[in-house]
Amino acid sequence: NLNKKKFNNCIIIPARLNSSRIFQKPLVKINNEYLIVKTYKNVIKHYHPDRVYITTDSKKVVDAIKNYTKNYVLTKKNFINGAERCSYSIDKIKKFKNFTIVSCDMPFLNGKILKYLEYKFFNEKNIDAATVHTKVNNYKQFKDPSIAKIAISKSNRVLYISRSNIPSQFNKKFKAKLFTHHGLMMFKRNVLSKYKKIKNSNLQLSEDNEWLKLIENDFIIKSFYVKKINSEINTKSDLAKLIKINK
Repeated sequence: NLNKKKFNNCIIIPARLNSSRIFQKPLVKINNEYLIVKTYKNVIKHYHPDRVYITTDSKKVVDAIKNYTKNYVLTKKNFINGAERCSYSIDKIKKFKNFTIVSCDMPFLNGKILKYLEYKFFNEKNIDAATVHTKVNNYKQFKDPSIAKIAISKSNRVLYISRSNIPSQFNKKFKAKLFTHHGLMMFKRNVLSKYKKIKNSNLQLSEDNEWLKLIENDFIIKSFYVKKINSEINTKSDLAKLIKINK
């Protein structure tokens, strides 16, 4: 029963305090509200608060969210990425069989996309994790190294994710389909739990993309097309635009 399966899914929001590009990103304010709080409040519009957790390395982040939820995991170790943080954190979140990672910098993520991802995940037989992708809007976006590009097979299996241009469009006569990937991934519990035990991989470290560790180790990740997704806040420019729009 699909409805019963859905209740075995937990949304987990990793919130590392010290982002490399935006100072203390989870605590940046938009409309006088912390980014992490804004993201959390958006997610609980679509999921019961009992099914939403935040994992962070910072007591400052805990202080920001503790008036809204007690579902948080404070981690001590410095992790290489959000997936690794979540992999350790779920040891303390016992009751769920599946987890969807939502980046803390996606305060306006459409809840329909989360539900669509869940639906596709539960209807796939041979799958370890799932995500979504959308079309490249313009050439500037395609060239932007802060936005991940994704290549997928005919069966929706993720072949590769890169900050570089993929495909490279070496053949100028052929107009390739170009897609972007954004910080959203759903896992079976056992797969996310294994993540922390797998050695960091060549492609993962080279591209600085956490999902490549799974792809390089032959896990099956599938991606499904959506028309539009509100992307993460990757840069100060992204943040400035978002603040301006939401004044």
